[in-house]
Amino acid sequence: MPEVGFYCDACDRYSTWIPPFRAGDDACRHCGAANPPVAADDVDSGRGPVELRRCIQCGNPELYARKDVPQQVGCAVVLASVALATVAYAIWDFPGAFVVFASVALLDLLIYRRLGLVVVCYRCHAEFRRFPKREEHAPFDMHRAEEYEADTRTG
Repeated sequence: MPEVGFYCDACDRYSTWIPPFRAGDDACRHCGAANPPVAADDVDSGRGPVELRRCIQCGNPELYARKDVPQQVGCAVVLASVALATVAYAIWDFPGAFVVFASVALLDLLIYRRLGLVVVCYRCHAEFRRFPKREEHAPFDMHRAEEYEADTRTG
């Protein structure tokens, strides 16, 4: 079942709703502020699987696809592997540290292959899970993201 995740305009915390859009789905779970989706009609059509042609929350046509893993979890795994490798290096020298890094890399590869994709909006960072991926949903482009970041700082 598809899911739309968005960041509240009032408190900037994460909330979700499941299509089709119903009254009250746009309310933030944390502060109760309304965050009405601009293109909710795109998922309410009832014509089978919805193809994301634009962001449902803000209407932006530029979206990208990435693996569905929280950045905090990825950073925690890297920090934990560095800490474990440091301890292993202190006890067993280079072979111990190598074994730790090789084990973490193998575990990371296995997890990465099992993860699904999430489509994300460059402008509002809304996340769309379990929607069909389109060819237009390319991987993350840092230049494009910086353009949107510059627009939010100046506008």
